Amino acid sequence: MDAGDTARDGMPVLTTLLEIAGTRRCSQAQCSSRHGVGCEYVDRRSRGCATAWCPEHRVVLDGSILCRRHAAVVGALPARASGKLPPPPDVDSRAPSLAGWVARALDTEVRAVIAAELRIEPEEVRSAAVVLSLVGPDRRRAWERGWHAANAAGAELRVTVVVEEAADGEVAMCVDGVECARLRPPWIASRDVGPTDPRRAEFNTALTQALQARLGGAAA
Repeated sequence: MDAGDTARDGMPVLTTLLEIAGTRRCSQAQCSSRHGVGCEYVDRRSRGCATAWCPEHRVVLDGSILCRRHAAVVGALPARASGKLPPPPDVDSRAPSLAGWVARALDTEVRAVIAAELRIEPEEVRSAAVVLSLVGPDRRRAWERGWHAANAAGAELRVTVVVEEAADGEVAMCVDGVECARLRPPWIASRDVGPTDPRRAEFNTALTQALQARLGGAAA
């Protein structure tokens, strides 16, 4: 649904949802507004988000009013591109958004590592959207985003960033389905890690180095 679609009184839907005033207190810290509307996210267990957001602090995505956290979750899901809706993650799970965020942050480095291993160009490495997967013998729900490539000799390589719903504070790096690293992002471990904190770059570097070590060991 886009801003050109119409709703009540002929107003664009997007404009209506951004500006409509509710009656609940906004959940944003230090916001005194009492014009909040509830986040409309509903998970696979039919549980809803308990927060409410004023026009200034809400996010409108796909025709729904959402909190920023669940907007990131919905935005990470492949539904808009594939037309197939996986069961939404639990209301308190950050797994799909974290998998998507880390994969985006590592994209250039991972492409370069895969390209060097297969002796191809980075542009030949394909990436996929965030998807639901089942991991381990007990088939635990997880969300992953991956890269895949093959060379002229027939060698193939698949690398994925995986976040399990039951352990959504940890990020795993996997090569052909085998885990080579599992780390806790510093911004989850500590609230004082800002957008430019060097610990973010150190986390990305640690995952990239684990990938390089795994491929180097496999080659040996």
